[in-house]
Amino acid sequence: MARISGSDAQATTLALRKEHDPAKVRRVREDLWRYCELDTLGMVRIVEAIRRVAERGTPEALGRA
Repeated sequence: MARISGSDAQATTLALRKEHDPAKVRRVREDLWRYCELDTLGMVRIVEAIRRVAERGTPEALGRA
C-alpha cells in the first residue's frame, strides 16, 4: 500500500483520470479508500474527544488545571 497524505489525495484522484493501466487504477483506488477510512476514523475520534470534554467540562472549569 502506498502512503497517501491529505494533500496528495486530490492530486492522486485527478491523476487517475489519465491512467490507462487497470491494475494501477485499482491499486491507487484501494490506497485512496484506505486513506479515507483512516482519515474518517481520525475525525470520529476527534469528535468523540470533543464530546467527552463538552460533557464533563474542561479541566480548568472543573478546577483540575
